[in-house]
Amino acid sequence: MIKARTSMWLGVFCLAGLWACAAEPGLKVGDPAPDFTVPAIDGPSVQFSKLTAKKPTVLVFSRAHWCPYCMGHMQALQKRSAEFDAAGAQIVAVFRENKEGVEGLKKVRQASKAEFLLLDDPEKQQTQAYSPEGFAAYVVDTQGIIRGVFDGTKTGRPDPDKLLAVVKDLK
Repeated sequence: MIKARTSMWLGVFCLAGLWACAAEPGLKVGDPAPDFTVPAIDGPSVQFSKLTAKKPTVLVFSRAHWCPYCMGHMQALQKRSAEFDAAGAQIVAVFRENKEGVEGLKKVRQASKAEFLLLDDPEKQQTQAYSPEGFAAYVVDTQGIIRGVFDGTKTGRPDPDKLLAVVKDLK
């Protein structure tokens, strides 16, 4: 009887462990960064792997110009952009609920004063492997490997200080 119960509980714990591993979606530190190509604010579409090959990249996701939390995050990143530049990294923001295309990205730039690259993927078609909720940030090195993953929420976006710390650790 005891042996049967032990086997039963052992089976339950094994299944629970397998389920927990399988239920843990998303990209992790050490994973290759999935490539994508999306329209940019200042010209033709941009291929992410070509950006990361040039310099480490801080990849953030946002909604649109009408989102106050998004604009606050863009402003916070812009305030620190010189520090990211000095550390040899670039900031890239992908907007996923911007239904106005390049015109919407121009509104983002105007509202946030962001001087870094703004990209558009309103249907999450190209960037679906990243940030299921749409608020995470990633630090990707020049080999295309994810070196930092930072979760965010609608009202609480990834801290620029933490992103910058990972960038500085890449040197």
